[in-house]
Amino acid sequence: MDLIIQHFEGQAFVSNPYAPGTSLRQDLFERQFTILLHGSMERLEDSGRGTFHIDGYVKLGQCGLLDDILPIALDAVRQDRYPTPAAALTFCPKRISVSDRHGHLVLAGKVDRENHSIDWIDPCRTAEEEKVVLAQIQLLRSRSAFQHGWDNFSTSRLLETDADLLKGRLVHKAWRAHVRALLST
Repeated sequence: MDLIIQHFEGQAFVSNPYAPGTSLRQDLFERQFTILLHGSMERLEDSGRGTFHIDGYVKLGQCGLLDDILPIALDAVRQDRYPTPAAALTFCPKRISVSDRHGHLVLAGKVDRENHSIDWIDPCRTAEEEKVVLAQIQLLRSRSAFQHGWDNFSTSRLLETDADLLKGRLVHKAWRAHVRALLST
């Protein structure tokens, strides 16, 4: 994609291809999307005698174009190379999320560690579909809380993971058409 860059008073501005008629300062444009890799970390107990697991994430990078997101994420997953969170003994990636500079969800995917790939999640198409997804998420979180209350922590964590993946369908409406176009190529 060819970008149009204009200079105003010594500052470079990029015409934003996702919002026609607008421009962003080049430094903001180049980091308008943040790519996070979410997963489970194993850490040492304070006593040093055992370990525990906790959910966390690492930042894979930032970019200005949707087309740049897929290669950044896929390279990290395919090569099994990503920053290890501080104090973590191991990190097991589960999903990818991409947000814009306002914190809105742009894209999400499930990490397939066995095949070193990412199964990208299709965004909702309509407001009705979004309502159904929100209800499903609420139900999964409710079931997770119930299981957690009965000390079924593994089941609770699996239900939370399912809810988090389903939440990946709730792409902000400004990005849905762009993401559908990206995933259809």
